[in-house]
Amino acid sequence: MRLHAWTGEDRFRAAAERLLDAFGERLRGQPGVLSEMLLAVEAKAWPMRELVLVRPAGGTDEAFLQVLRETFVPHRVVLRIEEGKADAWGRWTPLAAGKVARNGQTTAYVCRHGVCQLPTTDPAAMIAQLKARPTP
Repeated sequence: MRLHAWTGEDRFRAAAERLLDAFGERLRGQPGVLSEMLLAVEAKAWPMRELVLVRPAGGTDEAFLQVLRETFVPHRVVLRIEEGKADAWGRWTPLAAGKVARNGQTTAYVCRHGVCQLPTTDPAAMIAQLKARPTP
């Protein structure tokens, strides 16, 4: 499910769904023995949040990582990029394409299904964007 969120390639989602189907009986009867797989079930049912952190060359994104560590934000993938390398990452994942560090500061891009909210250089604003409920 995470590979699907990073790449947008449906083959990864299809593979995860086949795996969940194969273990479906066990998940229904004894969910506790497959606790990590329950995260995949949840990721399938709930929209994944995509987070791209772009730090200036030689800079740090530690303030953003710290608030991520302190805040429960399930259903997310995080891509950390140094400015100037986004295009190289963009060949692997469309999430990275065109992302820059604004005004020489680490910049967070919070997205859902590849559609990003306004970028922010404020870790608290990033968390607020991540925690916001999606509109139907």
